[in-house]
Amino acid sequence: MNYYELLGVDSNATSEDIKAAYKKQMKKWHPDINKDAEAVSMSMKINEAKDILLDDVKRRDYDESLNHKENNVYKKYVNKETASYSYEEPHMVTKWEYFKEYLHSDKISIWKKVLSTIFVSLESAICFVLKWLIIGLAYICFTLSDIIFMLFYYTLPIIGIFTIVLIYQLIYSGYNNLINNHLIELRSLLIIVIIYISSYVFIFLGKKLISQKVFNFLYNKLDIYLFKKSVFYNL
Repeated sequence: MNYYELLGVDSNATSEDIKAAYKKQMKKWHPDINKDAEAVSMSMKINEAKDILLDDVKRRDYDESLNHKENNVYKKYVNKETASYSYEEPHMVTKWEYFKEYLHSDKISIWKKVLSTIFVSLESAICFVLKWLIIGLAYICFTLSDIIFMLFYYTLPIIGIFTIVLIYQLIYSGYNNLINNHLIELRSLLIIVIIYISSYVFIFLGKKLISQKVFNFLYNKLDIYLFKKSVFYNL
């Protein structure tokens, strides 16, 4: 199955046809929607198919490869030794490999290379700082949760006695008397309960901050988007 078959379009499909087919396939195979074990690999293959077919140069090279013509330009993208190409086992070019070729290209002006180097350095630094900021926030959340649990572990007997006394006052003195005479104690107990519940909130936030979805956004979306902008790539 080649890239056209993967997206469900013919070899004469326009860019608009390819974009529409890509959206349709991603709605079916995106890992956030499809929980199938193959969803991640399929979404990667669909992304590569779109990137190749929407790039005029790469698409021309790919079409030639489908016609069994030798093409050294396309080989560097798929890392194949023969002219039998398919979407299986793709070689994913990293942004640094791409940037290296970009800087060595004779078709790109010096000023663009200088600007791109500055922009790529800035976007890489931004994503690096964001990553460690998120990791730091997650660490703080887990640490706060551990501290709260530790405090409750050592003060649980006192809290238990305090709660029993309030329940006793409620039973034998009535609700109104409890509210009028023990309002400070009730507020203190409420604060204790809220703090205890917040420990689970911190755990939840910490797990969300270091989840695969967050890092996928940072490095598969934000980082690549900013990188493409930095090298004046036609998004």
